[in-house]
Amino acid sequence: MEKNMNVPKYLLKFGEKEYMDSFANGEMYFSHAKRFAEIEDELIKGQGDKLEGKAVIRVTHMQASEYDNPEITFEVKVGDGMITMMAEYVRNMPVFCFTVYMKMIFK
Repeated sequence: MEKNMNVPKYLLKFGEKEYMDSFANGEMYFSHAKRFAEIEDELIKGQGDKLEGKAVIRVTHMQASEYDNPEITFEVKVGDGMITMMAEYVRNMPVFCFTVYMKMIFK
């Protein structure tokens, strides 16, 4: 098997022609991470990303405390739950979207 098969081969950008022409001319448009979640919730299912900029943790039992206070401040018990977290500074982080095709899928 060839080395480095798990590296990007193509980066594709999809969009309307006028925006693709701008991109081809070196202009890049960024949205905030929170915007991709809004698109998924409000506009077009499958076009946004409700988990953009978030950390996803699957839990069955969790305890949390403050950094400087080892006492447990809350406890959560769920069957097979999922917790998503996003730092406030990430909400406004600029994101540029494109699709990656890895070298390994091409022969």
